[in-house]
Amino acid sequence: MNDNNIVAADTLASAYEDTGKQKKSEKVKAKRLAKLAKYEQKTVTLAARKIEQDKKAPKIALVEATVAVQSAFVNPTPKGEKKVLSNEFPTHYNPEAVEASWYDYWEKHGFFKPALIDGKPRREGVFAIPIPPPSVTGALHLGHALTNSIQDTLARWHRMQGKTTLFVPGCDHAGIATQIVVEKRLMKERGLTRHDLGREAFIKE
Repeated sequence: MNDNNIVAADTLASAYEDTGKQKKSEKVKAKRLAKLAKYEQKTVTLAARKIEQDKKAPKIALVEATVAVQSAFVNPTPKGEKKVLSNEFPTHYNPEAVEASWYDYWEKHGFFKPALIDGKPRREGVFAIPIPPPSVTGALHLGHALTNSIQDTLARWHRMQGKTTLFVPGCDHAGIATQIVVEKRLMKERGLTRHDLGREAFIKE
């Protein structure tokens, strides 16, 4: 290889090296620019969000003040009477205001008692259904609403047929979780089941 070829090879290698460095430099620069653009966008977004929050602040304060006023609900309905609905309608849901008076009214008018004739059931028949209660150890879900709706429909249908109808709502507090703990302890310590003990002895445990 003559000197000219050596010089050409060195020049080419140097050019490749410079190109590689340039590409790497451009890549680093592009990465920095992208990072800077992302930071600037985040800054703009936060600034816009703060402006929006500042605009909403008076409205939020007004809503909170309204809710505070409504929470101090005074029931104008005499106990056991039909609810007075002539007062101003609240702008926000207040369960105390919505539910007030109705339970006392239902109790006073015997809505929880079956309709009897001279103290006896109607001749069309009798229909009674205690609500299968949801367990207190589980969260309520759509299934509870579905089954309760079906039971309510059945009770209304039998009542429309003229039957003496009783629909009894309830809540489960049977202590099943406690029973399971006792059963496990009995099996672990004494090798017994609740069936081995019998009802009365198991209750004492």
